[in-house]
Amino acid sequence: MVVKRSVLVTARRRRRSRALLDMIASWEAVEGPIAQEHLESADAVLDRQGIGC
Repeated sequence: MVVKRSVLVTARRRRRSRALLDMIASWEAVEGPIAQEHLESADAVLDRQGIGC
């Protein structure tokens, strides 16, 4: 039962990750690439919040 639960959680996490990557690709197709400065700023905020990437 524990293995099944672990597999389900992993599958959900991967689907969410894939959905986020698809959303970013779609956004960049319309708006252009996300600026490196923005990515660095967002990384700094996440680091301060303890959410390392």
